[in-house]
Parts: sequence; structure tokens; C-alpha cells
Amino acid sequence: HLQADGEKANGEKADEEKDGAADERGGGVGSGGGSTAFVACQPRPDFGAWLAAEIAAGATGARYPATCARVAAVATSWRARFPGRLWARLARDSCGTLIKEAREAVPVIDFVQRRVAALDPNDGPVTILDLCSG
Repeated sequence: HLQADGEKANGEKADEEKDGAADERGGGVGSGGGSTAFVACQPRPDFGAWLAAEIAAGATGARYPATCARVAAVATSWRARFPGRLWARLARDSCGTLIKEAREAVPVIDFVQRRVAALDPNDGPVTILDLCSG
């Protein structure tokens, strides 16, 4: 496990470059990177701000700032609502996969929200069958 300063519990520096994890956890392509990893099981009052900054880093955050903020708020709420084991699975690899998946979903979420908002409520309910489930 990594502590917030990027060191292992025994004081050694963590190997953040392994398998590209630093890129996923960090700012991503063109954003400057250099983020701080958090241990999934430790409560941190600044976790929400950290996650929001990670999701909003780079071009995605510049183009969809409101959607990035909403996605980060939802993911942060999962941390409080979900059982510890489920959250630990979502937050594996210091949230690198969660951040990557959130960034990939932001443009689609924004598009769908705008399309649904533009619908006439008199046309009846909308059912979304599949959204980014590969």
C-alpha cells in the first residue's frame, strides 16, 4: 500500500512507474501528471478534492468541467456508501483504474445528459439500455 506521500509503509519510495500506473493515477496525457496516490482503506478528508482534480485533469476537464465535478462527486459518494471490500475493489491501484474509466465516461455522460435534457417530457419516459459497458 502507498501512503499519501508516495512512500511504502516501510519508508521506501514506491515504484509508481510500474505498468504505467503513474500515468493512470496522474494527470494523464498532456496534463503534466504528478499526482499523489491515496490508500483506498484510509479515511482522508481531502479525498474528494484529490479525486475531482484527477478526473478533471487534462483536456477532458477543460472541455467538460461540470460533468467531471459531478462524476467525481458520485465516485466520492461511493466511498462513503459502499462496503469496504467493494470500495477496495473499485479503488485498487490507488484509484488509477477508477480515474481512467471516469475520464473515458465523462464525454459520453455529458452527451447523454444533454440529449435527455433536450427531450420533451410529454414524449414519455426514456430507457437507456447500455452506456459504456464495453
